[in-house]
Amino acid sequence: MDSSFFVEHDSSLSNIDSKLQPFLSEISSQLQGLFPGQNTPAQLTQTYDTTDLKSLQALIKAESSQQMSQPLLATDNAGNTLATARNIGNLTGTRNFSDFVGAIDTNDYYLFTLSGNNNFKLAMTGMTANADVQLLNSAGGVITSSRATGSNPESIIRNLSAGTYYVRTYPVGTANTNYNLSIQAIADNAGNTLATARNLGNLNGIRNFSDFVGAIDTNDYYRFSLTTLSSGSISINNTTANTGIQFLNSSGGVIDSFTTNGTEGNALFGEFNAGTYYVRIYPIGGANTNYNLNLVAFPGGFGEG
Repeated sequence: MDSSFFVEHDSSLSNIDSKLQPFLSEISSQLQGLFPGQNTPAQLTQTYDTTDLKSLQALIKAESSQQMSQPLLATDNAGNTLATARNIGNLTGTRNFSDFVGAIDTNDYYLFTLSGNNNFKLAMTGMTANADVQLLNSAGGVITSSRATGSNPESIIRNLSAGTYYVRTYPVGTANTNYNLSIQAIADNAGNTLATARNLGNLNGIRNFSDFVGAIDTNDYYRFSLTTLSSGSISINNTTANTGIQFLNSSGGVIDSFTTNGTEGNALFGEFNAGTYYVRIYPIGGANTNYNLNLVAFPGGFGEG
């Protein structure tokens, strides 16, 4: 701001108060325009009887510098209650938001829905003071929280079923901070138990599937049936970490199993009698990896035809 705007030279210095008051009104108007919604510095409302306009100029510079050094708060785009939560709608992929929590905005709520089973990931970064985050169910009950200390990043990783959920961000103690919030949902197309296994129906030909296993999704199950003796294979590739594969009978007993070595794929070949079968994919150790699963079955044994 050009401080010379506020100075008028008068060699006589007569009637100084009558000249000064219009300047004060204009100064107040200018500062209100720069800092909407904030109070004009208190000193500017006082009546000055000094004849030294330079002292007024110095005061204005100090007040302007003090207010300029304070972060300007962004518009509050997130609701402050469950009822007024920012509605993201059906969450697919990744959504990013930036906002503020502190003494004047103690809660930010976001609402989202999931149409199916999903691997959910939340990250909150960019804080300058301590703020925490919660994942809530449709009634506002806490599913899980992240409470890192200080300005350290917050993280939530969870497998979620179809439904309505909320995210709540809030300051800790007297903290005032901006934050960046990233939430992600990746559809989990394979069931996590035998009972919820993805049902492929009768397997006759070639079927391909892509999914993920890791800390938030420790099992992927696929179910298929064969109507007659069939020859075929189960193979997995495009992994980035060690991954286990089990071939199971109709009651979940292990028929055979194998693993991948990092990014190296692996496969099982054989003849399979008519019946119901399962394939289980799971991470080994702390692995987190995408994968491609290939299932092949054709009627008849290897020696037939």
